[in-house]
Amino acid sequence: MTATYNTLLLILCSLTDVCIGYDILVIFPEPTKSHGILGDGYVRLLLEANHKVTYITPFPWKETPSNLTVVDISSNLAISGEYMANVTAEYTDQDTFLQMLSYTFGRMVVTHPAVQSFLRIPGQKFDVIVAEWIDSEMYSSFAGYFSIPLIWAVSTQLYWQPIRLMDEVPNPSYSVDVNSGHIPPLKFVWRLQELKTQVKKQWVLRCS
Repeated sequence: MTATYNTLLLILCSLTDVCIGYDILVIFPEPTKSHGILGDGYVRLLLEANHKVTYITPFPWKETPSNLTVVDISSNLAISGEYMANVTAEYTDQDTFLQMLSYTFGRMVVTHPAVQSFLRIPGQKFDVIVAEWIDSEMYSSFAGYFSIPLIWAVSTQLYWQPIRLMDEVPNPSYSVDVNSGHIPPLKFVWRLQELKTQVKKQWVLRCS
């Protein structure tokens, strides 16, 4: 009888949906509304799953649930236009422009007073980071700072730059850049152009 009872109890326990909430740091700091909407979608789903979320965003919520903490960097919206104009004037090449714009916005985020104050809070711990990737790996520094796993959220199509975060850079013979107008199968000249784009973007990324 006892064995039957224990077996039944084991089966019931295995059928029970056990939900464990995590402390998650979500970083969607791009100063454009479309990226803010995307980040809000991630946060809402995590909150509905009963996770505790800390959200770095330039678009703070008017009403925040008890399991949400917002790091408000909305002051970046006022100066992002000036920074963008400076980068546009300095880098006329599209590939270099996008890389340097992402790098510039990234520096605005990590040096923001609200973010610096947040990082100085003693005893803070998170289980994982969900950060938007957009032409820069700057936000990976948060994973190193807290010594936790990092999940990249890629809002573009899956092309060679996000792929290299998981594996090696794919061959430009069949992998085109997100801003390229080429469609595989590629002509020889197109392959050379894709190779040039890959080399240029990685050079800018390493030297920025």
